[in-house]
Amino acid sequence: MLQQLDVVLSTITAFEDALDDCFIESYEYTGTRNCTEHGIVCMNWSSKSPHDHIKNDFIDGSIEKAENYCRDPDGTGQPWCYTVDPNIRYQNCTVPRCNTSN
Repeated sequence: MLQQLDVVLSTITAFEDALDDCFIESYEYTGTRNCTEHGIVCMNWSSKSPHDHIKNDFIDGSIEKAENYCRDPDGTGQPWCYTVDPNIRYQNCTVPRCNTSN
């Protein structure tokens, strides 16, 4: 019985991990991707350097918990982030939509 429970728990964990790495609604994405579609590292949301911004409404509950993860605080339709590259303000992140059809 304990072994079956372990299998069920690991399946649930794998499912949750898969959902975290895709989005149904972009503004609800809570995964941990932290680089853009072109491989540039995301700037920490609580930082104002190298790009100043006023974003502060995150699904994570706080700007600190959003860390430097791809997010979509504006509801643009795709997770994105400000970059650490002073010459590139922001870019979309390569986060796929979840396949919800069965």
